[in-house]
Amino acid sequence: MTQDQVDAIGGSAMGVGVVVHDTGTKGSGSATQTIYAGVSPDYVSAAGLGSNLYKSTNGGAS
Repeated sequence: MTQDQVDAIGGSAMGVGVVVHDTGTKGSGSATQTIYAGVSPDYVSAAGLGSNLYKSTNGGAS
């Protein structure tokens, strides 16, 4: 987003607020492939996203 776009929505868009890695594979010797990302509601609205919670099951490749 440009600064003008951030200012237009009140200057509070924060983007990704949290990233969580699933620890279900802990101790298995392989990296987790499940990652969750939480996006701030202001940014979801400003960027026209469809959700504020996203899940990747391929290590973040998509």
